[in-house]
Amino acid sequence: TIFKSLDDEAILAEMDLSEFEEMFQVKKKVVDPKVNAQRQAAMKKLKEQILVVEANRARNLVIAKRRIGHPSLEIKRCILNTDLVDLNPEHAELLLKFIPTKEELTKLEAQASKMNHFGEAEEFLYTMSKVDRYESRLAVMAYMGMFDELVATVSPQINSVLKASVSIVNSPKLKKLFEIVLAFGNYMNCGRRGVALGFKLESLGRLMDTRSSDRKQTLMHFIVDYVEKNYPQLSTFFDELQLQGSTGVSMQTLATDVQGLRKGIDLTLVEREKQSNNFVIFSFYNRALRKVQHISDTYRKMDEAFKDCCMLFAENPKTTEPAEFFQKFQSFVNIWKDEMNGFCACNATTNATSKTQVTKRRKSRRRR
Repeated sequence: TIFKSLDDEAILAEMDLSEFEEMFQVKKKVVDPKVNAQRQAAMKKLKEQILVVEANRARNLVIAKRRIGHPSLEIKRCILNTDLVDLNPEHAELLLKFIPTKEELTKLEAQASKMNHFGEAEEFLYTMSKVDRYESRLAVMAYMGMFDELVATVSPQINSVLKASVSIVNSPKLKKLFEIVLAFGNYMNCGRRGVALGFKLESLGRLMDTRSSDRKQTLMHFIVDYVEKNYPQLSTFFDELQLQGSTGVSMQTLATDVQGLRKGIDLTLVEREKQSNNFVIFSFYNRALRKVQHISDTYRKMDEAFKDCCMLFAENPKTTEPAEFFQKFQSFVNIWKDEMNGFCACNATTNATSKTQVTKRRKSRRRR
């Protein structure tokens, strides 16, 4: 490059730089002795720190601790006293992510004589290691905080599945209506597959796909029309069904939540016995136990009712979710109502036309 042939040192030897230095001299930064001393002390302390916690885990723990906003000893006090005001349940649940491991505790105990040199994360974990049943206490505090919300979530779901299952099993109108659907299905398919003993619930959705020869009418519309004329008492079969809320329930999630309530109340019992003078845990346990027992009993009834309901329609209760199962009934009801409304509207139009024609005939006769 061009710079290989340049000799700046020769130019500098020829230049008078006094004016340049005066105009462009770099100002020397004056450092406050106190600030410099604090900086040197901080650097020394950092070098002397004893660090045993993995870097990312330590950083996340420090962030969590600062989010809580209390020093280690204050957090320790809150845990020992089950103080859910100064250490709210959300923060207790957050701390459950940072339970000291056996390896960390071993290393911290080995360096306990140099505790003043512990890093922030190490100091916190060492302080919490002195809390008897630290993890159990935190878990109970977190459970107490989420208990009411979890109960308010699972109770309506359990009741909705129970009501939906019982209402379907005990509906005579639905049973009779399905007999009619089966009869029409067997009549249509008698030359193909022989007589069927039943049908899958998925088949209900296909009633709208099957059309008459002229393509003007669906099988669903025909059945609604047929029932209206021959079995009018069945038209409102849906009044016997209680499907509200059942189409949004996951049995897997519900089972996990109920199991969580049971485990939580068992853990609370252990802490109540260990902390006999802790009024906070004592009063909570007595209140929560009745609710958990009621939920557990209702859940067992719901589970049995749902299994019976599934088996009644040849569905496997182990692999069938309530949301999916009851949605098939809800979809059938929605389509039925739409078709029935169309049927009623058509009848109203026909009746109005007939009345108009009769009126015209009467007027014509009078004129004659």
